Amino acid sequence: MEDNTKEILENEIKKETKTKNGKGTATSIKLEYNGETYILEYSKRAITIMEDQGFRIGDIDDKPMTSLLLLFKGAFIKNHRTVSEALVEEIYDHCEDVDKMISTLMDMYMEAFEGVRTEDDDTKKANWTIQ
Repeated sequence: MEDNTKEILENEIKKETKTKNGKGTATSIKLEYNGETYILEYSKRAITIMEDQGFRIGDIDDKPMTSLLLLFKGAFIKNHRTVSEALVEEIYDHCEDVDKMISTLMDMYMEAFEGVRTEDDDTKKANWTIQ
C-alpha cells in the first residue's frame, strides 16, 4: 500500500451503541476512508437484500472469501446503498484489523437478525391464532 494511501485511510472502527425505541441496542461501525465517513449497519431490509445476493451466515466457514466480502458489502446497504461495489471492495481491501472488523460485523448481523425476530409486541398489528 502506498504511504499516501495509508495516511488517507482512517478506518477507525468505532462501536456506537444506540437505543431502539428504548429497548435493545444496535451496534454500528464508523468507518472513514478518503475523507468520507460511512456508518455501517444492518436492517431487516439489508439482510433480505444480502440473502437475495447469495449471503448465508452458514457459508462463512465453507466459503469465507465470498461470504466475508458479502457481509462487508451488506453493511453498506442501510445507509450507503449508492456507493459502488468497486468502492466498497476498495475500502475492504484497505481496512486495518480485518479480523476484528469481521467479528464485529458478524455480531452486528446476528444482532439485527435477532432484533427482527424479537420485535416489541407494541409494534405488531396483525394477530393470529391456531384453530
